[in-house]
Amino acid sequence: MVVDKKSELNFHSRMNEMKSQNTKDVLQLKILESGEIEKVEFFLKNKDRETLINFFHEVNELLETGFLNFTSNLTVNFDFVKNKGKFEGILPPKNVINSFLHRFRPFWLDESELYYYKILKILHQTLPNNFVRLLLNEQKDILSGKSEQKYLIITSNGENINTNHMLNIWLNAYQYHRDDGKKKN
Repeated sequence: MVVDKKSELNFHSRMNEMKSQNTKDVLQLKILESGEIEKVEFFLKNKDRETLINFFHEVNELLETGFLNFTSNLTVNFDFVKNKGKFEGILPPKNVINSFLHRFRPFWLDESELYYYKILKILHQTLPNNFVRLLLNEQKDILSGKSEQKYLIITSNGENINTNHMLNIWLNAYQYHRDDGKKKN
């Protein structure tokens, strides 16, 4: 999980082999500027351990969609002339986007055991390291859109459209449920 350009979180453990609550789990925090590695040891409840095993399995499935291979080539252009804006973008192929969104769904649905905020909550409550908790809070702000909205707020017809609420509407209207009622919104 890349947190920012200065640090990277790697969750290392033999989770598949762990069955007892007395087994230590280890989080390695690598500071990219210095190369230093700090190990944070902690204990997970068996249920949380199984949830994290499933989470990291699904993360690997998500990565296999190939979507992230295209992110460095994404192009977005904004042109503003006389109070009118034009937005253009070059996106990955539709099948790659659809595959990614299908695999992304369990991380986004709040009823899912793999809901990203639930995973962050497990880690936040379990990890004793304040710096790691700060990084987890940054992840929460990135997913919620708060980080982006510090720098850019996109509005259309007077409504902020770079929010989780609008993403939910779009995902449900066009991707997951194809909800015609939400398409009208």
